[in-house]
Amino acid sequence: MRQYSLRMVRVIWNKQNFYMSSYWLENLKNYTKGVMEKNTSAVILFDGRSGLGKTTLSSQTGCALHNEIRNYMGKKTPPFTLENIYYTPDNFVERLKVAKKGEIIILDEAMILSNRSAMSDMNKKVIIIMSLIRSKQIFVIFNLNSIFDMDKNLPLHRADALVHLYAEDDRFAARGRYMVIPAWRGRLKMLYILGKKYYDYSKGKSAFVDRFDGFFPFNEKEYEKRKQKAIEDYFENAAKPASSKIKKSRDQAVRNVKRIYSPPSTELAEIFDVSRRTIYSILKPKGGEP
Repeated sequence: MRQYSLRMVRVIWNKQNFYMSSYWLENLKNYTKGVMEKNTSAVILFDGRSGLGKTTLSSQTGCALHNEIRNYMGKKTPPFTLENIYYTPDNFVERLKVAKKGEIIILDEAMILSNRSAMSDMNKKVIIIMSLIRSKQIFVIFNLNSIFDMDKNLPLHRADALVHLYAEDDRFAARGRYMVIPAWRGRLKMLYILGKKYYDYSKGKSAFVDRFDGFFPFNEKEYEKRKQKAIEDYFENAAKPASSKIKKSRDQAVRNVKRIYSPPSTELAEIFDVSRRTIYSILKPKGGEP
């Protein structure tokens, strides 16, 4: 049976207050204790449709973790600010490489909302970096549309918990609800294995179901500004390597067809749907105009 926390506990953050589930806070205390005392790192996944509040809840979680970390590190505790939120796999991975004890690092979903290639790119980079962070004593948070889009390595072998946000009764624009499925006793593993085919979250046995408020700990306008800038930069840069790779493949194909069949340049231009000038440019390093 799913359980709701008996109470919401007040959390003080930078002289502001918000309320968080007593169950979730207790779990975060345990994660912090494990990371600080056992020389490991914690990985928490947040997923759910866009607009349900993943960034809000994961940021609140970061605040609560930061408070707990201070109990162990005192004044040496690294800051938790907007600088801890990343929007692209590359920047995220580079940050993980230099992360220091007690840091909280969040990968937001901004650039992977509906982008399969970006998700694949992230999966590859995450698999590489996960082995490097195990003993760093840091906290890594992923905000995703769905855990089922991820490579199995992370949910099956590295994540400590999934926080799945959902709309109660599937009501439009409803938010504020979530369930927690821990890795404990294979619960997260079974969800991924049994639920992946149909994206069925009912296959996971949640530890508890709860609610959260709308408090966002950072400047929302600045957050949106950074997110939009990251989205624009990512897709602008992502297009360049793809275009370069396509052009390289096309040029090689032109040279191969010319070498094997020796068609005139006008025919090559028609086959590859480019101008004759482009064909001349491609063939020039190999001897120029045939």
